[in-house]
Amino acid sequence: SDFKEVINYLRFLRQNDEFSELDRKNIRYISIDEEYNYPTEEDIKVVTREEFNNNSWYFYIGNQINEAPFYIYRTVEDTLMYYVEGNFEESGQFIKKYKRVPYYLSDEWEILDEQTEDGLIQINEGNNFERFYNQQEEIAIEINSLAGNLVTNDVFTYHPSNISLQNGTYSIEKEDATNSIDKYSGQKELIVKNLNTISHTNRTVNFWKNQKPGVVNLLPIIHNRKLHYTYYQKGTFSVFLLDIAITLEWKGFEALLEYLNQTIFYDFDEISAFDMGRRASFLDNYTKYVNSLIQNKNFLDTLKVLYYVPAYVLNTVGKNFLWDLLDSAIKGGFIIEESRNPRESHIIHIIEGLYESYENKNQFLLELLQPINNKTRLEHLHFQVDGENNNILIKLLHKAWKNSSFTLPDNERNPVFKTTNGPIFLPYESEKWAGFYFSNANVTFKKQTVNVALETGRYEEVETTNPKFAGGTGTAKKEIIENYHYHPFFPIYIKNVEKQDTTIAFESIIPAFLLYANENKAWWNNFVKTGEYALDALSLATGIASIRSAKYFVNLARLAEGAEAVAGTQKIVQASNVLRNIKNAAGVVEISSSSINIMLKLTQLDETEFGESLSTVLFYLELLTLAGELTVPMKANLKKSAREVIDNADGVTRATYTELFNELYKIV
Repeated sequence: SDFKEVINYLRFLRQNDEFSELDRKNIRYISIDEEYNYPTEEDIKVVTREEFNNNSWYFYIGNQINEAPFYIYRTVEDTLMYYVEGNFEESGQFIKKYKRVPYYLSDEWEILDEQTEDGLIQINEGNNFERFYNQQEEIAIEINSLAGNLVTNDVFTYHPSNISLQNGTYSIEKEDATNSIDKYSGQKELIVKNLNTISHTNRTVNFWKNQKPGVVNLLPIIHNRKLHYTYYQKGTFSVFLLDIAITLEWKGFEALLEYLNQTIFYDFDEISAFDMGRRASFLDNYTKYVNSLIQNKNFLDTLKVLYYVPAYVLNTVGKNFLWDLLDSAIKGGFIIEESRNPRESHIIHIIEGLYESYENKNQFLLELLQPINNKTRLEHLHFQVDGENNNILIKLLHKAWKNSSFTLPDNERNPVFKTTNGPIFLPYESEKWAGFYFSNANVTFKKQTVNVALETGRYEEVETTNPKFAGGTGTAKKEIIENYHYHPFFPIYIKNVEKQDTTIAFESIIPAFLLYANENKAWWNNFVKTGEYALDALSLATGIASIRSAKYFVNLARLAEGAEAVAGTQKIVQASNVLRNIKNAAGVVEISSSSINIMLKLTQLDETEFGESLSTVLFYLELLTLAGELTVPMKANLKKSAREVIDNADGVTRATYTELFNELYKIV
């Protein structure tokens, strides 16, 4: 829109981007004299970089000034002198002393006479590390180290004709927002804001410009929903004390905050960029404004406000506050993505803000393992955040892990690893066949532990009970399963990673949690691939025909939620074709209609281990009908799930459902 011109004109580093090559060869500076605190465009002077660097009379004084009070004094001979102030204790009293700038090793602190001390003029804010003394002209100067910017930090030369827009009402549109994941240097925003989620009315802005040219602050003052760009005056940051050059009055706070992202925050990536001078004053003004927006707001409205605060700035509201928000989302089940209310994106943004808030990423990761409602925060987030946002979450966690000391399997440095008994070099293998994922590992995540049951391909003879054997007993081959327990952030080496078919982009060394996340996503990928069973059963049982809805059933047991209300379980079985060609597809597998009905009835909603294992058997049976072939990994997984049903069943259940268990023994 037309307002794009204003965004481009007031973007913080625009001048640095657009200055000509000739100007990049120059250094702009201003003299530090009586007019220093109120500079005008005419006060700015130019020297070539070559001349500046090759002449020894430019003496660096930034290290001498540091943060001490800095003064100028004009003598009766019209010579400028510069002093720094220090406090010294003598005989139990503090005495002010001064030292000439520039000073040398032989210079000492001295007490000034009363007339000289009274004539000192204090120099207000400025970046000490950009100040030099021109020994040839005997005057101190301040330069700007950013090529192209004017001498004073964070200002620009303003003329009303530089902006073609006239005073009036405009709107900021989605296309005006230039930010993308690749936009600015350093840490990237994982969630790209969508201005279309803001109503058109709240995206409107009243634009006003002063007809007086001058030097203007690039950092605006926030007052209610107005942004005031004021004429530059050193040491002052108050809209009530300064003349205003440009005012932007916004209808909605969301557009105001995103405008500040586009023009200021997205040009930086660390909060330390706002540590000094006017930048610190601006950040303080901004933080107070954000806090006023979230004060007394409910949970969802607070998320909407913080969504427009850059991740690296979020810590200004406090880490504890952000964790409390996250916990409220988990407990309340509010992590649901909607087109006009992207709550998942809100939560991902909060997590990224927490990531940015911790210099020690170990602390951030360990906080994610804190329990909430019998599960860790990490488990809740993995199960509640969907689709592409889940991929973003996993990438963020992986990045945090790579920036932590958890990449080292050192029990001394990382004592939390002492509970881990699994090898670093895990012989994990995965493959994708006909759109389905299979691996040689069954991975679960409970009570801050990632459990890995690894198929070894080796077998042992075991005694078994079967009515068909003479005497009811015999021997059978049983695959040897190795069970390991990992801390979620313990490093695991994946051999031949380029040959593994995974749902998540693996690197050679990954945290154990990523192994679980991959297996869980693979399970859901396979579950969705069985579409007909999932959708038909859901639509008959609950009236919901949505793949997304399936996720919140957690496992296939929940598909039977409304079975009794739908003219008998057999209707679900027939509609989903669970029995279709099972015998032909599987060969050795024979599951009767009555056994399918029993399994559907027994998969209760309380998610017992028995119910979960029955659900897994149902899943693999349908997988067989869809694939039309019993592959080695598929057979192994079906056998494993059938074994789990038997192991998790008590004697009463086995005796009650003899036919079902006979068929499960056949599978094993």
